[in-house]
Amino acid sequence: MTIKFGDKVKDINTDYIGTVVAKIEYDTGCIQFAVQTKVLKEGKIQHPEYIDEGHLVLVASKEVGKKKKKGAPGGLMRNRPRHDDE
Repeated sequence: MTIKFGDKVKDINTDYIGTVVAKIEYDTGCIQFAVQTKVLKEGKIQHPEYIDEGHLVLVASKEVGKKKKKGAPGGLMRNRPRHDDE
């Protein structure tokens, strides 16, 4: 299983569910993910929980149902900033 940024995951030990916001790879080979929940506690945003990769299961992939852009918007800026010398 490949976990990516933005994926919704669940900790199999605690049933904690949240979105992956960071990945940490240690020199020892241990991989942890920072999982952020949207649940507020007493009006404050919770700090992410750092959970070992082996304890996580994928609930929903960020890629599911998401349309990919065909290309980057490019070209000239219509309302670009003007300089005094123009």
